[in-house]
Amino acid sequence: DLKIPFADAVKKFFNENSKESDPRKYMTPGKEAMKEIVKHKIEVCGSANIY
Repeated sequence: DLKIPFADAVKKFFNENSKESDPRKYMTPGKEAMKEIVKHKIEVCGSANIY
């Protein structure tokens, strides 16, 4: 569930910034995309704000 949004975000980054090669820059959009999916899954499972 996380690989596809990660890959899509990284592909989009490279389409917009084809000369960039710093992993800190191109990995960030992928990590953010995964973070949004995880947040959504936590809410769907009813696990948000239990602690």
